[in-house]
Amino acid sequence: MDIIDAATIQPQLTQPLELQVFPELTSTNQVAKQWLMQGQKTPDVLIADHQTAGYGRLDRQFYSPAGTGIYMTFIWPEMVIDESIGLLTPMMAVAVREAIVAVCQVNPTIKWVNDLYLNHNKVVGILAESIPGHGVVMGVGIDFKSDATRQQFAAQSGSLLPANTSVTRVQLIAAIINRVTQMLPTYRTGDYLSAYRAHSMLIGQTVTLKVGADEQIVKVIGIGQAAELVVQQADGQQELYICRGDPGT
Repeated sequence: MDIIDAATIQPQLTQPLELQVFPELTSTNQVAKQWLMQGQKTPDVLIADHQTAGYGRLDRQFYSPAGTGIYMTFIWPEMVIDESIGLLTPMMAVAVREAIVAVCQVNPTIKWVNDLYLNHNKVVGILAESIPGHGVVMGVGIDFKSDATRQQFAAQSGSLLPANTSVTRVQLIAAIINRVTQMLPTYRTGDYLSAYRAHSMLIGQTVTLKVGADEQIVKVIGIGQAAELVVQQADGQQELYICRGDPGT
């Protein structure tokens, strides 16, 4: 069985970190936020085999079955919340993608701002949440290997690997933690944005951009230095720099 165990992950880490692994939680992000707000001592990374109330951006449900996914949250109580905080999500997208390429030997693309796709299906969701005065939590949900019931609950979801893969979740978890540990100290420089752009699935595409209740048909022409989406209106005359929104292909 593909069992997630802190004692198995620890020897694979390049730097010692405190990990806590639970068989089941409501949501790793939710629990991490509660701990921070209550002033409790927290691990560096919280991991669950199963989530009963996993969620993503805009409170969308994230189907989180046991045994086939990775549900983990990095907890940063000392993180300064400033104008560069928006760079954390693209940094995490690059870190997770690079770990996946190295461990799983597949090549996902990045959908701005916080998803990874493989073969046109979503396989990774990333969610950063800041708690003013308490810190930041960064959740990563991965559809690691195929699950017979996944399509019933999550349309357009896929998996990184087939059910019979010999690659383990522990291998990928350790690789992600190591890459994040390496990249985090300099995340404000945006030195990973070239990789983010190179593997973007949206640059050059015409998409429907949803901002609040408004929708626009635009062409994505780039990713800015603050990881904002740079788009061009249908008339080709005006470029818009969007920091938040929901682009759909």
